[in-house]
Amino acid sequence: MESDSFKNLKNRINHYYKIDNYRHAFTILENDFPNEFEDVLNLIINFRIKKKWIMEGGGGKTQIAKNIETHFNKKGWREQKFVVSNKINGKETTSETNKIDCFKNKIGLEIQWNNKTEFYDRDLNTFKRLHDLKQMDVGIMITRDRDVDRSILKKFDKKISGKYGPSSTIFEKFLNKIKQGSAGSVPILTFAFKGAIIEQ
Repeated sequence: MESDSFKNLKNRINHYYKIDNYRHAFTILENDFPNEFEDVLNLIINFRIKKKWIMEGGGGKTQIAKNIETHFNKKGWREQKFVVSNKINGKETTSETNKIDCFKNKIGLEIQWNNKTEFYDRDLNTFKRLHDLKQMDVGIMITRDRDVDRSILKKFDKKISGKYGPSSTIFEKFLNKIKQGSAGSVPILTFAFKGAIIEQ
């Protein structure tokens, strides 16, 4: 059952986002990590995508991802990877996790605007691994809904709109991966941009 505060947020941001709350991630953030959750809500409520960011592309990270990361960096969040040590038959081995886009106080946040869907698998595997190692309590995903593609098709020429399609990172595909068990027991709060978030 959805809490009143979750329903209120859902209604407040409905014009700009879809939202999914897996394994009570919202309640955990609200009750146990109020400062970090405030950082997230400040972004979600105030963030808008400028048309020029989409036109500029990224050449790596998109301008959208860069601007989101700038917001969190100012609040003390950092891109982070972890070195994991294991001892097997007396022999120690080490391995590194993939980088988390923004990390603070056991909260990991990833941004997937327009990548291949395999990036969802990578992020979920990292979330699970860190959660199993008790280094992360909640994961947050910021991605895009299919509604963004319809908006881009209307607002941009084919040179730009042609870069967005069903084989890339879209909200419903992320939810399907969660439903199929790819998230394991990790609480995950997902925000998906709708087309209205792109400024005219």
